[in-house]
Amino acid sequence: MISWENPPTTVFIEAKYQAELSWRTSNSTSSRRYPGDQLIRNIRVGLHECGYFRGNRLFEWKPREFVVVVLSPHANHSLVHRYRNVRTLLRSIPHSEELAGLPSPPFVGEISYRQVSDVLRHSRRFMSRPERVLAEELDRYLQFKRGSMVVDDGPRNPRPAMLWPAQLLPAADTL
Repeated sequence: MISWENPPTTVFIEAKYQAELSWRTSNSTSSRRYPGDQLIRNIRVGLHECGYFRGNRLFEWKPREFVVVVLSPHANHSLVHRYRNVRTLLRSIPHSEELAGLPSPPFVGEISYRQVSDVLRHSRRFMSRPERVLAEELDRYLQFKRGSMVVDDGPRNPRPAMLWPAQLLPAADTL
């Protein structure tokens, strides 16, 4: 979770490595009416935390902007597309009739490791030296993670997606 106040905004990041978004989470009920996947649970919690549910409160406040982002090796998750549809989203939230609106659309998104690296590389000239060092290390780390992913060629032949030169691997003490 990342928050700031000008304007009041909260961002939830669901970071994935090799596992996909789960369609069921621990403590999910067996209800067929409301889904219990990772993404909708983040959305429900975020909407509550950011003040989108009306309720008995001592003080009323304006809801914060809210964004949910799935960070993963590859984009194009079906659950992200599913919850960008407002009707589907509202049917997936218990007591959605108590919502005082929704954040500015689209508030459900995704970004891949490669896209993060591209943004870091293209923004480098606007960064201070400490920001550049951090951005370069993060870019190198994401390249390492993408390079060490296992491609499944069947049950007997898992293999690394790509072998990276040793100079791209971060030192063990920086991990």
